Amino acid sequence: MKRLFIPTLLIILTTACNHKKADLPKADVRPPFDTLMINGKVYALDSISENYYNSVHYKYPSDQDTIPLDTNRIKQTKEGIKIHLQNNQIIFLKNDSTEQHSPFYHEYIKTLSHIPYVHVKAQYSEYSYEIFINLKNGTKMELWEPPLFSPNKKYFVCASSDLIACFEENGIQLYKEKNGGFDKVFEKEISNWGPHEVKWENDSCLVIKRAKVDKTENLQFDYVRLRLKI
Repeated sequence: MKRLFIPTLLIILTTACNHKKADLPKADVRPPFDTLMINGKVYALDSISENYYNSVHYKYPSDQDTIPLDTNRIKQTKEGIKIHLQNNQIIFLKNDSTEQHSPFYHEYIKTLSHIPYVHVKAQYSEYSYEIFINLKNGTKMELWEPPLFSPNKKYFVCASSDLIACFEENGIQLYKEKNGGFDKVFEKEISNWGPHEVKWENDSCLVIKRAKVDKTENLQFDYVRLRLKI
């Protein structure tokens, strides 16, 4: 009886252990990153810590990218801003408070030192735009937010987050310097999160303080790295 009992006991114990293993929850096998689809390409959003995000301090020095205002070329008045281009043409940005969809005020921000562009802010009734104007030919670009230049100054990014009021765009613009001007690399509007704050980690990576709206309409934050395919 003892010889029969021991194997039987082992079978019972083994069966019990197998049942316990089957009751354990499955491991979380989700990838450790999110993704963002831009112009048909998949960009990885790697998770980073808040401490690492706070350790990234690079920001293109604003006191080194500006030249003094040339009042012979750029004049700001109550009526608007008059810009004399290098090709002898004149651009006038008119302030208009009578039309809802027109900017009621233009503000001169600066003239860039490394490329011939003027930065102007256009204020509307419920939102604003940043405008880059080429001093050579008058070409205009509407930007969602003030541009942040990369360390090598060949790129700039504009990040706009407006998840609750939804008056302004919510997403990221990326531009590249080319032949004395700027070409748009991409413009991505995002629906489920907002780039609350963006920093250049290096010339090809951004670190982002990402905002999401919870069930109580409050913002919650996490931190990700966006590797740019440039």
